[in-house]
Amino acid sequence: MDEQTRKALVSWLTLQQIKGLGLKRLHALLDEGLSPESILVLPQDKLDTLPSSIRTDLNTLQNKKAQHPYVQHALKQLDLAEKEGWQLLALDQDEYPALLKEIPFAPPILYVKGHIKVLHSMQLAIVGARKASQMALTLTRDWSQAIARQSVSITSGLALGIDAAAHRGALDVSGITLAVLAHGLDQVYPRSHQKLADEIVEQGALITEFPRGTAVKRDHFPRRNRIVSGLSQGVLVVEAAVKSGSLITAQYAVEQNRDVFAVPGSIANPMAKGCHLLIKQGAALVESADDIIAQLDLLPVAYEEKESIQKTTSTDAESNLLNQIPFEFIHFDELVEAVHLPAHTLMAELGQLALSQHIEEQSGAYRRIK
Repeated sequence: MDEQTRKALVSWLTLQQIKGLGLKRLHALLDEGLSPESILVLPQDKLDTLPSSIRTDLNTLQNKKAQHPYVQHALKQLDLAEKEGWQLLALDQDEYPALLKEIPFAPPILYVKGHIKVLHSMQLAIVGARKASQMALTLTRDWSQAIARQSVSITSGLALGIDAAAHRGALDVSGITLAVLAHGLDQVYPRSHQKLADEIVEQGALITEFPRGTAVKRDHFPRRNRIVSGLSQGVLVVEAAVKSGSLITAQYAVEQNRDVFAVPGSIANPMAKGCHLLIKQGAALVESADDIIAQLDLLPVAYEEKESIQKTTSTDAESNLLNQIPFEFIHFDELVEAVHLPAHTLMAELGQLALSQHIEEQSGAYRRIK
């Protein structure tokens, strides 16, 4: 890192610590044409127009300069980041992802662990419920694999459920995946995803706007979600309740002029109601990875032909399977024994039957509804 870049990053990191200087006020100052360095040395007449907490901090900074605790902390943050191999991207740097720069109140600084170039790749965000059905998890992983094979990066939030399945699908086919965090890079949440996070770093990147030492807080997740959608060309919601973080991400996507895709489900499934609401509001109803790939203008002929063959040959099999599913709930393990199919094959076919609303699933059990 050259000295000029280092000096600029120290200014950004110093601003990040000023009390009362939130995203909106910082962006208002930046919109006036001020740089981070010039904000730190604002003249008194300009300081007088700011709230007292900001004015006090800036006055003290101007008096103590490099000896101020904020500056010392910024230097320490930068040194630790370099030691850990993290990269910092400021809003005014060319390396900052262009799509994210367009969103309202874009993060002033991004902390990145992994391959920084993947931030500029074409991305699809995949989000959904933490307590998703097994059918939704299998569908997510399969679709993530198919989309990642088309050189589209899969972006999500490293959460349990759909997020993890989306990341895993991309990793399965050596694709690129990015995880946006709601805390500092020095920790992983949930802790059970440490191995998954390590694998993501190898093939993609972990990203956050929160500095080292920032713990998980409830209000961090909506901020994380706006970055998930902001980095991506579109957002796919697989399974979600009406009041959920996934729908917040979808709302951000609409505000950011991104495509929104939603997977329909059974009308009896409360975890499908969020997707149905999105579809009513104009989200694209998708029944296969092909639907998404086509809308993103990525559908190669070879891939289309392969999928068409798979669909043609699977129709009879799905029809035969439907005839073997009772109208009362039967657990997945019992169904495996009853129909004499491998578990992964059965799960894929159940997913198609659920999408066509021939069956419904609850807690790992299935029943025919038509």
